[in-house]
Amino acid sequence: MAFRFGKALPPRREPYGEAEVSAAIYSIHPAIELVETRFETWETPPGLAKLADVGSNGGFCFGAGSTEWRSRDLARPAVSLEIDGKPVAERVGGNTAGHPMRTLVWLANHAGRLGHGIKPGDVVTTGSHTGLAFAGRGSRVTARVAGLGEANLVLSEI
Repeated sequence: MAFRFGKALPPRREPYGEAEVSAAIYSIHPAIELVETRFETWETPPGLAKLADVGSNGGFCFGAGSTEWRSRDLARPAVSLEIDGKPVAERVGGNTAGHPMRTLVWLANHAGRLGHGIKPGDVVTTGSHTGLAFAGRGSRVTARVAGLGEANLVLSEI
């Protein structure tokens, strides 16, 4: 899932808490993170090399969202992932942090310490609910979050 912020969380000395971060969120979206690396095998490079490879981030897309997210169970959403119309993952919950709000609060404070903060319109993803799935060139990838919608990605043939 991804979260679009509607209010700024500027850098400051005092840490942000969950209530302030939650109040700054405008909408929630189904999302797909595309993992891509320059390394021959993605598992073996040491941490700093992965960081230099932009964390293996190759792209990101998100679907239409909802501003009615506060009543949702963010810790246990029902999610699914399809590649070329075939189910590859179905989960309830599964976020690596346990709850995406933990990641959002951490990011707000980390970005603030770096002097950046979070700006209105920023979209933040909070990690995988389905785990890593491999898709080849030309594949169509669909991620669904029950009651929220879907995100779709078509990988180029090039």
